[in-house]
Amino acid sequence: MLIKQTKFNSNVMDSSFSDITIKTNVQNLLKVLGKPTEIGNKDNKTQLEWQFIDDNDNNKVVTVYDYKAECPLHKIKDWHIGSKGTATKIEIINFLKNKGINEADIKEV
Repeated sequence: MLIKQTKFNSNVMDSSFSDITIKTNVQNLLKVLGKPTEIGNKDNKTQLEWQFIDDNDNNKVVTVYDYKAECPLHKIKDWHIGSKGTATKIEIINFLKNKGINEADIKEV
């Protein structure tokens, strides 16, 4: 599963929570994921979101975002992982580990 960060892409819209979270801070996410794809959104549900899509399969989408966090970015410790399409939980977890997320910080809920 080769996933790259994407600019706005209609295939990414309407991803949903995949029952996976990351326990980390925003500084670590910026370090391992790079610049967020989206800052804020029209519904005020997220402050930051990273969007990734598989180079070989536009039906495999992964997103990392805060969801309805009511605190400043530097205090957020729980990040949701969204997906859309055919990405499996194992593929998502492996993708996160390959990006540099500590396996102990990845939680299935």
